[in-house]
Amino acid sequence: MRPRPVQPLDDGTLYVLGRDGRLWRGTGDMKDRILVDGGVASFQAIDAATAYVKGTDGKLWHETGTAADRKMIAADVIDFRIKGDAAYVLAGADAILWRKVGDADPERVDTAVAAFQPLDATVVYVLDEDGRLWREAGTSKTRQLVDSGATAFQAIDAEHVDVLGSDHKLWAETMPPLP
Repeated sequence: MRPRPVQPLDDGTLYVLGRDGRLWRGTGDMKDRILVDGGVASFQAIDAATAYVKGTDGKLWHETGTAADRKMIAADVIDFRIKGDAAYVLAGADAILWRKVGDADPERVDTAVAAFQPLDATVVYVLDEDGRLWREAGTSKTRQLVDSGATAFQAIDAEHVDVLGSDHKLWAETMPPLP
């Protein structure tokens, strides 16, 4: 995930990641802010008190308030996305995609993942390193092939996804409804 340096929330709270790797949360000017964490590579704010923070050391943390109150989610993190109570984490040299919902144990979704886009706590589109794009509802055992030869994609919803093929053409794919 390319780090976003700023994430505004609807309640007027603003998270700002400085060039020095410090993450701040504020509601007004620079005088009205607090330090959330240091050594931050990327983050995703959930609300005015909660954020997921990936450190420069590759560890992903669930933080409430500041780094003083945090819980480690994963290590060796390449990328992550949060959808509701689900944390999708791409980690390790084997590019394994994991899903962690709430306090449950992490669940392995797929391996050799080049890119992913979760839609909710169960449905995720996964582009593997071989250029095959899958729609997965659960784990790789329940996946459906969307396209092969994909280089990039953008899911619109669970049934519609735009796919850029290795032929340099953009395709609008429609999948059958999920059961």
